This record gives sequence, structure tokens and C-alpha cells, in this order.
Amino acid sequence: MSSRDRRRQPRTRCSISCDFIVNGAAVQGEVRNLSTGGLGVVADAPLLEQGEGVGVVLHVAGERPISIQALVWHVRAARRNADGKSTRSWGLVLGEPSAEYAKLIERLIVPPRLAPKRPLAVLSADRSAETPPPPATPLRQYAIRIQEVGKPRTCQVVASGTSLQDAVKTALAEVGPGWTMLDARPVG
Repeated sequence: MSSRDRRRQPRTRCSISCDFIVNGAAVQGEVRNLSTGGLGVVADAPLLEQGEGVGVVLHVAGERPISIQALVWHVRAARRNADGKSTRSWGLVLGEPSAEYAKLIERLIVPPRLAPKRPLAVLSADRSAETPPPPATPLRQYAIRIQEVGKPRTCQVVASGTSLQDAVKTALAEVGPGWTMLDARPVG
């Protein structure tokens, strides 16, 4: 199963300029793809290890900058550009995306013409009779250390869930078969 098949969230290609912030220093970069749970960035930044935290400030034309915090999931080898500079491709996992980021994702991934419309009966019904939906169970973030089965390779991922078991299930589904949990702890 390829990593593309394992992805649970829809991902879309894009070209959004950004500031990639590593250890407090910002370098220019470009977001090449994004989803509700992560994004791909190309930037000339120092090499980082999986699980290290970074910041990304998205500069969408005509909008206020959107700041997000993420963890490095993977780094692809440096490539030389036409101008001789090398860039790396960064796969990032988001912790808690901001409301602004969620709106951007909604706009880019679900085009308005394809968004589900409300049934006509709801539009003509008496709105005072509607009951509000029950409050959503809050999600917590967990740092989960996983190991490739039968191998010494380990890594740490951050996953959200209503419980530790839910977060572990989400993390293992994202990385695919062949991994097992070593330990986990709440983040924050």
C-alpha cells in the first residue's frame, strides 16, 4: 500500500508562498500540497529530524497571513534549483489547525459548486423548532512513539483523538501496516 493510499484526508496541490520557521529563523518557501492534517513545503532550510516542531506562515493572495505549527513527518533529499540553491521537500503534520487554516482547506479542497446543499425541506421548515447538535467531544493530542515491527526503526508522531486509544488507532492507520506502538503521552 502506497503512502498516497494510506492518506485519510483529501489532499490538494497548490502553490502558496510561505515563511518556513525553523528554530526562530524564517526562510522563504512554497506550500505545494495541503490537507486538513498536513502539508508539503519546499524550502531551503536546515535539516531537521522527524518529530521536530516548525512554524509555517502562509501568504495567500488578498488575505491575512495564516500561522500554523507543525511537526516534521519526513524530509526528502535536497534538490538544486536553476539558480544553484538547494531545497528540501518537507512533509509536515499539523497539531491543531487554526480556524483560518480550516477555512482555507474547505475552500481549496471542496469547491463551492460541489459542496453539499441543504435539502429544500430544511430551508422551508420552521427554524425555531430545530434543536442544536450535541457538543462535540473535545480532541486531545498525544505524542505516540511507534516502531517498525521486527526492525529497530522508531519515530514519534502526534495524533488527535477523543481518547488515547482513538489517537493510537488514528496514528497507526496513517502510517500503515507494519508498525506498533511503544508508548504514548498527552501533549500539553
